[in-house]
Amino acid sequence: MAKQMTKIVLISCFTIVGLLFFTLFFPSLHEKDTGHKVTNVSYENITRIFIKNGLNGDSIEVENKSLINNLINCISDYSFTKKVEQEDLNGYLYSIDFFNEDSRISRIIIVDNETVNIDGVYYNSKNSQIDKYVNNLFYESASTKENKR
Repeated sequence: MAKQMTKIVLISCFTIVGLLFFTLFFPSLHEKDTGHKVTNVSYENITRIFIKNGLNGDSIEVENKSLINNLINCISDYSFTKKVEQEDLNGYLYSIDFFNEDSRISRIIIVDNETVNIDGVYYNSKNSQIDKYVNNLFYESASTKENKR
């Protein structure tokens, strides 16, 4: 009886570990429509980004190429699933406009920690940390500007 119980526990453990391994290392196999990456547009020529805080209206402009590339890489690391409902949502955390000189190339609106609007289309991202990254970038840039005054 004890041997049989040990076998059941071992099989259960291996099954759980196998499922965890599968979902962690092969997420694209169990998510539908995750092909949209923000890099659909060529971001090589981005000269500045404009970020607006949707909660208080504050805004910053970033022209530092290293910060721009870091933000783009952060956003591009995540896959997004297109939302079935494309109804406009009220409010947002941050709006990010990408520019080449004076021409806007793209707009990303971070609605909440799981929802973004990329050029007018709503997407979900279950594992995104974009809102936290942009929040840090926003306040680091704002404090740097304050220190220069």
